Amino acid sequence: MKYLLTIVILVLASTVLTLLYFWPENKTVPENTVVSVNGRNFSQDFFDALDKKQGYHSGDTKDTLNTVITRELLIQEAQRLGIDREEQFRISLKNYYEQSLIKILTDRQYKNLQVNVTDEEVENYLSCFGKTYTFTILPVSGKQNTPTRQRSALFDDLSDPIRLLLAELKPGESREQFDTGSRVGKIRLDSIKLDPGYQPEPVDRQHIRTLLERKKRERLISDWIDDLRSKASIIVYEKADSHEQ
Repeated sequence: MKYLLTIVILVLASTVLTLLYFWPENKTVPENTVVSVNGRNFSQDFFDALDKKQGYHSGDTKDTLNTVITRELLIQEAQRLGIDREEQFRISLKNYYEQSLIKILTDRQYKNLQVNVTDEEVENYLSCFGKTYTFTILPVSGKQNTPTRQRSALFDDLSDPIRLLLAELKPGESREQFDTGSRVGKIRLDSIKLDPGYQPEPVDRQHIRTLLERKKRERLISDWIDDLRSKASIIVYEKADSHEQ
């Protein structure tokens, strides 16, 4: 009889513990929760931050809510399928992380640069309008097989990046082109001719000053990257030729 009572007590205890484990919890939802997606809560603070970051308007509240819900459902489904544990995902995440680091660094460095554009520099740029520039686009150093190209055009018809380069040159001089710190080519100014029939149009001097400031910042960024390279330990190993001769 004593053993029977002990068994009954154990069975009851086990049943109670099982019920407690599987009984649905009465979870308290935070007061400022706007939506819950499979237990993942999104607060009003989250939507306020989203509004501040992406500029959502009050009239788009429903669309914003649906976007957040759809995004969260897709994330949860991807996690359920184990995509977040796949090698391809880890590589994509690593690339995104590195690109974000570079962008934040360069943006911060760009904003911290102090540049000054003089009235003389603005006047020098304005004096280029109405003149025909003949220049040669040369390949970047090391690319010997790339052909050179000569071009003649009115300064007014050229793009801002080309204008900014040519405005600083005298015939016979050359300067390298950059794209985010990388050399992409070289321009040599061959000649300058005044167009006798040129009719000047009003020019926004403040716009010119802004262009010149931006050009100076970009050049300083390129110098900064070159300085990083000069201080770094960089070893380029030659790849073995795997092809049979």
